Order: sequence, then C-alpha cells, then structure tokens
Amino acid sequence: MRVLSPQGEELSQVLTGEGATVQTENGALLVTGVDAARVGELAAAHRMTLHELTPQRASLEEAFFELTEDSVDYHGGEPRWPGSKTGAKQ
Repeated sequence: MRVLSPQGEELSQVLTGEGATVQTENGALLVTGVDAARVGELAAAHRMTLHELTPQRASLEEAFFELTEDSVDYHGGEPRWPGSKTGAKQ
C-alpha cells in the first residue's frame, strides 16, 4: 500500500519492526506485509499523522510474474554444450 506521513521515517521504523517491508518512492512509503488497518492502528498508537493510506493492486501481469517466478523453463545466458565446463563450444 502507499502511505504518506509527515513522520515517514519514524513510521517506516515502526512498520519494519512489525515485519513489514517498506520502500520509499517520491516521499511515499510503499508497504507490504501488513494490511491497511494495521498501518492505521500502528500510526495511531504512535501518535503519527497519516495523509494517505491507499491499498495498491498489482497489475495482472505483475501478479502472474510473482506467482510464476520460481517456474522458469528457459534461462538466458551462455549456452552450455555437453561436456563443457565453461559453456563454450569445443
């Protein structure tokens, strides 16, 4: 989700302490690992102001790549030739 707060750095520390992953983009916090309700509760408990708390949805393409990132049939890079340690054709 996208979070804007004048206490962004402090909120980021609180959220990571709860196990969330926090990235910064143009002054906003991009938070994963906790839901919007929990972000609001933590901000309130620490007396922090929120200016925005917007859930973000991944595009269908992003969701597909996240679900299939470990299921790769083909990998890029140097071709490997049978019997070669370096992958170069002999």
